[in-house]
Amino acid sequence: MIESLRVVVLVVVAAGCNSEEAPPAAESGGGCNVDYARLAGHRKVAFRADVVPVLRRSCGLSSSCHDLDSPEAGLALGSPCPDPRNCPPLGEPAINSIHTNLLMASLTAPAVQRVAPTRPAESFLLDKAADIQNKKGYSCTPQSPSVEGCGTGMPPSGPEVVLCTRRDGQEEFDILAAWVLQGAPND
Repeated sequence: MIESLRVVVLVVVAAGCNSEEAPPAAESGGGCNVDYARLAGHRKVAFRADVVPVLRRSCGLSSSCHDLDSPEAGLALGSPCPDPRNCPPLGEPAINSIHTNLLMASLTAPAVQRVAPTRPAESFLLDKAADIQNKKGYSCTPQSPSVEGCGTGMPPSGPEVVLCTRRDGQEEFDILAAWVLQGAPND
């Protein structure tokens, strides 16, 4: 009887291994792996030490895209700095304001938060960085007449290219995604 049960278990397991149905592939976009489950064991990410530097290098602080005076899509991330490697440090009020701004609803996709703590797959910031925002079926309000759908991936053009297509893009994307997965704390 026990031997018969072993044979049945082996047949069932073998049948599963020979299945022609492949496991679902991890979604990717713009060059980044957006399988957020793989980041569950990622090191602790701190907003000030890890996230803010990525934003300063990647999100328009080298131009005026997301500056405090006239931020694109209402997302203010700080003052422009011509050389992101040599920007003056941000003060506590500016860092707190950036954090608050990131946790708001997106102006482009009002039904979606820019950053949804613990839910990276529902965070518009990550969708834009991975350039998958137009694949998600969001109802978007273009921010200018020349922009279609939910816009382009970020950063959009110029010397910088979409975060996920840059040399260190996956690493920087993972920092942002892990921070969101860890609850997006203001630390």
